[in-house]
Amino acid sequence: MSGTQPSFPNVTRDALIEQHVHYVRAVAYDIARKLPPSVELDDLIAYGNLGLVRAAEKYNPARGVSFVTFAHYYIKGAIWDEVRKMASFARMDGGRVRAEANATDFLHSLAEEEAGGATVGATLDDDIADARAQLESLIPIYLLSLDHKELAIADGNSLDFARALERDDLIGRMMRLVAQLPDEDRATIEALYFKGRSAADYAAELGLSRSWGSRLHARAIKRLREAMQRAGLLNAEESA
Repeated sequence: MSGTQPSFPNVTRDALIEQHVHYVRAVAYDIARKLPPSVELDDLIAYGNLGLVRAAEKYNPARGVSFVTFAHYYIKGAIWDEVRKMASFARMDGGRVRAEANATDFLHSLAEEEAGGATVGATLDDDIADARAQLESLIPIYLLSLDHKELAIADGNSLDFARALERDDLIGRMMRLVAQLPDEDRATIEALYFKGRSAADYAAELGLSRSWGSRLHARAIKRLREAMQRAGLLNAEESA
């Protein structure tokens, strides 16, 4: 028997696509609400449909993961990959849109690992630890996604001012840790967060698949999170 992934009849893939086109529209609508009015909903739906097709082609029901769960980040990832290419992407919503795009790519990689059986916890404590690590990984993703030139500082006596200073200090300490990462991880973060490339485009430059681009992203963020924990910037989980 060959080691290739089992294929499923075209009718099965077609049925999955037909049954979930409404879900693509819902995901696209949710993203559209966060984007400028100039971005057409129909375009986002078209991008999402490409992700739906890819998910239907890769889905293996034997893994025990529902198709909606499996397809979710394929759909969102396909939409964000195209939104990233828009000229206005770098100016969208002070970094929050960029943070969601980057978080989607990171979570897509984790979802693929879980669907492949690579991250199943042995106990409830393991599952809780995995969930906590995922949540903590979103902190550096958000901070890296901010446009530091646009950080709003209003009244020097305000609480917002104090919070902005605290955030700037955290970002500065995090960036020093980025500079200390292994070359490959540092290059990944620079490409995705400071040069505006998508994981798909970055992977293509390296001659890798889109999935590998997401894995490189997830690995770099994991190592940055661990470095931030060691430096006391995140609360490392206490050992039992």
